Amino acid sequence: MNLESITATVGLLLNGLLELPARQAAIEPAPMSLHPDVQEYLQAKFPRGPYSRQSRAIAASLERKEVHG
Repeated sequence: MNLESITATVGLLLNGLLELPARQAAIEPAPMSLHPDVQEYLQAKFPRGPYSRQSRAIAASLERKEVHG
């Protein structure tokens, strides 16, 4: 199944495709204010660190700020 057939099943017409070049992922460490167990888990799961947008969202939520996707 391709994208054109998927969109057709819901009544959408695919007008064209745009392929964007790959970019280097922006990685940064998780906030140090996380609980040590969470830090350890993230380090084991994501040795290079989370994506920068994820790290910023974690930091904002720890400061009880609103996080937007």
